Amino acid sequence: MMAINIRRLFLFFLVPAFCAHANLPAWIQTPPTSDTELFAIGEGNNKEQAKDVALKNILGQLRTRLNARFEQKQLMVNDRFDETIKQTINSSIEELPISQYKELKNHQENGVFYNLISVTKKQLASTFTSEIKSKLHQAKQVINTRKTGGSELEWWFVNKDQLLATHTTNLRLLDILAQLDHPSNQLSTELSAFEKQLVTLQNSNCLYVKPHKKLADIQFSLREQIVALGLPADNENCRYSISTKDDAEVRLLFGKHTASVKLNLTLFNQQRSLASEQLFETGTSMSSAEFATKGAYQRLVNTIRSDNGAIISKLLTN
Repeated sequence: MMAINIRRLFLFFLVPAFCAHANLPAWIQTPPTSDTELFAIGEGNNKEQAKDVALKNILGQLRTRLNARFEQKQLMVNDRFDETIKQTINSSIEELPISQYKELKNHQENGVFYNLISVTKKQLASTFTSEIKSKLHQAKQVINTRKTGGSELEWWFVNKDQLLATHTTNLRLLDILAQLDHPSNQLSTELSAFEKQLVTLQNSNCLYVKPHKKLADIQFSLREQIVALGLPADNENCRYSISTKDDAEVRLLFGKHTASVKLNLTLFNQQRSLASEQLFETGTSMSSAEFATKGAYQRLVNTIRSDNGAIISKLLTN
């Protein structure tokens, strides 16, 4: 008897929900399709909110299709920037304004507003084309500022994330144009030429750390930070380099060996010094000065590896 009552109770709640869903117009349950238009439905607490959601859903359709098959071009070398690019692309697409659309149908059910809109592929392609041209123009303007002062490496370090994110977003938008059956040969040619320019800038603005005379881990740790910041670091003939020079001093204090190490880092453009920074660390040992010195150098390496590129950033932007 209890099992039967539970079943009846379940059906009591299920039937109204099913009926409410069944009462929705057919266009909500099965949106229309077309070869020349895109359709989307939005839900909201009012008519305006439902329309805004529908517009975002139009763009979301395109983004979802791209996410399923788009392989991002790798102009950078680290995953941290790769994630930044993805976020920039998604937000750029979702925030595009769609001005030419049609509100086809509206419906209100149980306090929920529904809105069906459509936009032609031709109109949408025009929006995306204008966006690509605008972003490309802005990126070219940024590149034109690289000779206004300071080193080109400093300029590239400050602007590379913006430039590469903008370019990769444009590649994604270009791919959307293909989905919309819109000719884009001219834009494709312009973006290819711009990409070659970015690759040239990326390769020429490398930063090489010269070997440390006493401890290879100092060179390796600095190199790790340079790569994490998105700069090429393995070209020994790079015009930009970092040289390291250290001074170590050991004292016996209260029966304990205490070593102090000062590391000087100097940024060079070929033979010209551009900037310098210093790091200090200490090490102690009860047994010997050698162990104290080794401890100080190891702490120095650990400091470099844990500062998230701060010392390199200071060198490049001072």
